[in-house]
Amino acid sequence: KRNQILVVSDLHLTAGRNPKSGTWSPTEDFFWDEDFADFLAHYGARGGWTLVVNGDLFDFLQVLERPTAEECRVYGIPAGDRSRRYGLRATEQAAVFQLDRIAEGHPAAFRALAEFLASGNRVIILKGNHDVQLFWPAVQARLRDRLKESVSAKKRAAVRANLEILPWCFAIPGLLYCEHGNQYEAATSYAHFLH
Repeated sequence: KRNQILVVSDLHLTAGRNPKSGTWSPTEDFFWDEDFADFLAHYGARGGWTLVVNGDLFDFLQVLERPTAEECRVYGIPAGDRSRRYGLRATEQAAVFQLDRIAEGHPAAFRALAEFLASGNRVIILKGNHDVQLFWPAVQARLRDRLKESVSAKKRAAVRANLEILPWCFAIPGLLYCEHGNQYEAATSYAHFLH
């Protein structure tokens, strides 16, 4: 029975720790992968929990890594979407590249989320103003793939089945309403948040 709910928000995972050099991205805000893994393991082992991530799980704007020419070809990022001054444009292809950098920099957090899902728990992710890129189908698909890659093949179906990405809010009438809230502040709102 799914009647136990956890709500977290604003983790702001960016490029994390470089897997080759071991150095942290200078724009990283989240340094608690192991603590997050312990939190999910504590609750997740028994199953039946719903984790609501109430926006800004990721911070795409702070992923400053630029793709190489080969990566641009692989991800389908046109030259016009790269700027020396401003970095990558906010496009579906660029966001898939950025999500891969986030996953590579936070393997423990991705593995913990995947194990939580595989244990029969549910994860609902709401997009916020820093991860509005979760709107795009290719970004959602890549997130599912990266989570599934974090667990054994026999657990992957549960990961896929128990993950839901919602466009705005999550509600259980008479009990709970979750919304990131960026739409109520002019500086963080989008004219077409659902589009």
